[in-house]
Amino acid sequence: MSDFADEKRRIIDVYASGDLERDVYVTKSLGYDNEINKLKMERRELIKQIPLLHKKEIVDESILQFCNTAKIRFNRAKDFESKRKFLLDYVDKITYFDDNVVFHGSVPVKLKAYEDPDQPTEVSKIEFSIENKITRKERVDNWESKLTTRTTLDVVLA
Repeated sequence: MSDFADEKRRIIDVYASGDLERDVYVTKSLGYDNEINKLKMERRELIKQIPLLHKKEIVDESILQFCNTAKIRFNRAKDFESKRKFLLDYVDKITYFDDNVVFHGSVPVKLKAYEDPDQPTEVSKIEFSIENKITRKERVDNWESKLTTRTTLDVVLA
């Protein structure tokens, strides 16, 4: 691909110096552009065929980055609205049935094919789910502790 780009630059220089007719320049320039675009499409198709799981270091880095940013955002979420925004940004779906709670989400994985500014970054996702149980006793205890805290605050503030 770089050979075609070099040839195109050479044709531009020759045309700029006046040694090449306009029709010949346009024809050759379009030919090189078509070849470059065809090679870029072939490269994108080849990159899509590489399984994501074979890129372990990129996947590990993406998961680490996702976890670190999620932890920071969660620790900063103090009020209802910021916690709601956190959940909207990091969790796709929450299911609750009986005592089972499942958080569904996905980790974005950004793959740079090469360090080529013309090459778009491929973004894939790895889905995850976190399962846990919240028993009725835990729910009641949590609710009662909130009531106790509110009652204590009312007494202190009164």
